[in-house]
Amino acid sequence: MTSIFRSTRFFSNLALFMMGLGFSIVFAQTPVPKPAEAPPISGNETVKETLAKKIIDSSDFDKVADRMKLNLLAQVEGMFVQQTGAVMSGALDNLLKGKKLSAEKHKQATKNMPKLAEAFLKQEVPKVMESMKKAIDEVDIKSALYEGAVPFYRANFSQDELEKILAFQSSPVGQKVLAQTPRLIESMFPVIQKKLTAAIEPMLKSASSSQSMENYLITAIK
Repeated sequence: MTSIFRSTRFFSNLALFMMGLGFSIVFAQTPVPKPAEAPPISGNETVKETLAKKIIDSSDFDKVADRMKLNLLAQVEGMFVQQTGAVMSGALDNLLKGKKLSAEKHKQATKNMPKLAEAFLKQEVPKVMESMKKAIDEVDIKSALYEGAVPFYRANFSQDELEKILAFQSSPVGQKVLAQTPRLIESMFPVIQKKLTAAIEPMLKSASSSQSMENYLITAIK
C-alpha cells in the first residue's frame, strides 16, 4: 500500500515535475550557451527596454502562454485520473490506523475502490480544476513575458537591431531572431512556469492531501 506521506505529497510533486518536464522539452534537443547577463540600465538601455516591450507586444508569445495554460490543466487532470486510486488507498489505510474507520468498512471500501474513485473524479476533481483555471487565469502573463524577455533583448541586441526587429525590414536581423529564439525561450518560459506553479500549488496541496481524501471517504462510504 502507498504510505501516508507519499499519498499526501504525490499529486503536488508529480504536477510540479510535469510542469518542469514540459518546459524543458521545448529546448532540450537544442543545447545552447548560457544567456548573457543584461547590462546596467542607462539612457540607451531605457530606449532598448521600450523597444523590447514593443517587440513582445507584437509577438505571439501571449498566445503560446495561453496554449501552455490549457496543456498544463489537461496534464493535471490526467494526473488525477491516473493516481486517484493510489492516493485513496493510502487515505483508507490512514483512516483505519487512526480508528476513524472500522476494519469491516475498510474492507468494504477497498472492495468498492473503483466506484469510490469514479465518484471522486466526477464530484471533486471538476471543482479543483475550476479553481486552478481561475488561479491560472489571474496570472499576469504579459508582466511575466516582460520580466523574462526584456533583459534578454537588452543583453543580446543593440538599439539599432531592436528597431530593425520591430519593423522586421532586415533579413539578417530576422535570421538573428531565429537563431536566438531557443535562448529567448530558455530565458522567458521559466518565469511563466514559476508564476503558474505558484498560482495552483496551494490548491494542489489541499486537493491531494490525505486529510481531504479522508474527509471525502468518510462521507462517501457511510
